[in-house]
Amino acid sequence: GTAMAPKKKVEEAPPPVEEKEPEEPEEPEVFKKCFRIGGQLYYGDCKAGGKARPGTFIRHGFGRQVDLAATPAGSRFSDETAYETVVTGIYEGSWDEDAMSGQGTYKWSDGSSYEGHFENGQQS
Repeated sequence: GTAMAPKKKVEEAPPPVEEKEPEEPEEPEVFKKCFRIGGQLYYGDCKAGGKARPGTFIRHGFGRQVDLAATPAGSRFSDETAYETVVTGIYEGSWDEDAMSGQGTYKWSDGSSYEGHFENGQQS
């Protein structure tokens, strides 16, 4: 049999429907961010610091923080002391208004760890 050429569709595509932007809630937006504060590296949820601290982000939600310390690595090849960064501890858990708060786990570099409740940045 002879192959029939497919019929060309004449239907016009419907015009795109303009979606209205949803109303912005008053609650501050939660961002996933990675940033460094001194010797701490934080990755996780945070929110804008707001009126109190414009242009800053505060840790809020769930995140992981790595505590770092610079230790002299020795001067093998030069007179200058090189510093290497070592991890002293890792916290993974809940944050509330920039403090470790809620359920979390803290692991120290020597292998010990604490799992439980934190309040205002301290084990509770």
